[in-house]
Amino acid sequence: MIKFDEQARTLHVNVNDLVHSAELFDEEMQASGPTRGHLGSKIHSEYFNAQDPVAYRKEVFVRWEGEWRGFAVTVEGRADGVVTTADGVIVEEIKSTLRHGRLMESMVLASPHSEQCALYCLLLRLAGTPVDGGVVKYISATDRVMRIFDIQFDAGTSTELLHRRLDEIIREQQLEAHQRSRRETHAQAMRFPFDTIRPGQQLMMDEIEGAARDGRIILCAAPTGIGKTAAALF
Repeated sequence: MIKFDEQARTLHVNVNDLVHSAELFDEEMQASGPTRGHLGSKIHSEYFNAQDPVAYRKEVFVRWEGEWRGFAVTVEGRADGVVTTADGVIVEEIKSTLRHGRLMESMVLASPHSEQCALYCLLLRLAGTPVDGGVVKYISATDRVMRIFDIQFDAGTSTELLHRRLDEIIREQQLEAHQRSRRETHAQAMRFPFDTIRPGQQLMMDEIEGAARDGRIILCAAPTGIGKTAAALF
C-alpha cells in the first residue's frame, strides 16, 4: 500500500507497487478467489518444503530507505526465496499458474515478474548482500510442471527502473492530492439550496455520508420533489 505525505515529504511503497501488475491479465487471471489463492499457497508450500534448508531461505524480507526527489523513501517487500551460492545469492520468485502441458512450453516471462525479481535483487544489493542473479519459476497448479526463466540482474538498469517508477508514483500521488484539495475547496464553497433541510433529505445525507466513509455502495429511492439531488450532493 502506498503511503504518501506531501507536507512531511515521505513516501512508503511496497515492491508490488513498483510493477505494472495490470499487464499480467490473461485468461487464467479470470480464475480468482479463495480456490485460486489456496492453490497458489499450496504450490509455494510444496516448493519450499523440497528445498535445502541450509542453502535456501524462504520469504525473505527486504527494505531500503533513501532519498529521491526530496522525499524520504521507504521500499519494502518479501522475496519468495533466496538461494546462497559461492558468488552471493540468487533471488527466486515463485509463480503458480493454471496452465499445463504444452501451454507451459509456450509460456513467456511476464515483464512485471521479471521487474519484481530484479527489484528484489537490487534491494538486497543495496542492503549489502552480494547478488548473483535471479530466477522466476512458474509452476503448474495442475501437473506441477515447472518453467524457469533466468533474470540477468544489472544494478544500473534496476536502479533506473526503481527511480522511474518512484517518479510515476510521486506524480500520481501529487495529482491525486491536488484534485482532492480542489474538491474539498469546492465542497466548502457550496451552499445548501434550501432554507431548511427536510427530514427525508437529512436521512439521505446521513446514509450517504456513512456509505462514503465506509466505502459502501448505497441505493437511494425517494418520492419526486423531496430534493434527492441536493441531499446526495451535500
